Amino acid sequence: MSYVEKIRATIDGREVVVDPGTTILKAAESVGIKIPTLCYLKFMTPEASCRMCMVEIVGMPKLVTACSFPIANGNEILTKSERVIKARRGVLDLMLSNHPNNCFDCAGNGDCEFQSLCYEYGVKKTSYEGEMVKKPIDDSNPYFTYDPNLCILCHRCVNTCEHLVGRSAIGLSKRGFNTKVSSAPFQDLWINNMECEFCGNCIQACPVGALRPKNRSQ
Repeated sequence: MSYVEKIRATIDGREVVVDPGTTILKAAESVGIKIPTLCYLKFMTPEASCRMCMVEIVGMPKLVTACSFPIANGNEILTKSERVIKARRGVLDLMLSNHPNNCFDCAGNGDCEFQSLCYEYGVKKTSYEGEMVKKPIDDSNPYFTYDPNLCILCHRCVNTCEHLVGRSAIGLSKRGFNTKVSSAPFQDLWINNMECEFCGNCIQACPVGALRPKNRSQ
């Protein structure tokens, strides 16, 4: 049996010793350092679409996504440097530019990962003032409601349906500001979705209030 040399690096001054191929995010978790994420799901291949987990590797010109970037020998990684904080605030600012800012009227208030990160990084309003895209709420599904105006397009519901449930019942349709999650093969209304098992895993995966269960007692 061949010996595999461990990777040794530091994260925020704390030494980490991990196997080759370990991502920065998992290496940080191994020593109790939390790096914020929005699109990341454990046990699934990271797609690094939200960019919230960006960190700084000393000596590298660009920030990297911790969820997808493997740690290397001798890396000196900073998760809370000025560059990192500024970049994360920029990500939240951009997301908020086309996201309703009436949290107290939202069904996801108090149970929203996006809201929590905005509070943590002091992003109270967007600096990109302008008209937001208004999309119709899809209430066609008998068990849950989808509000595309609250959706941050993190892909977590889509990836959960495809890789965890194994149905691929939902996907992304349209482009740009009009992009939204819809039934596959992108028939728009969720009620048209013949592949959906109404398991609710997509609701559990949603980090905001875009997917909410209906009150079946009514």
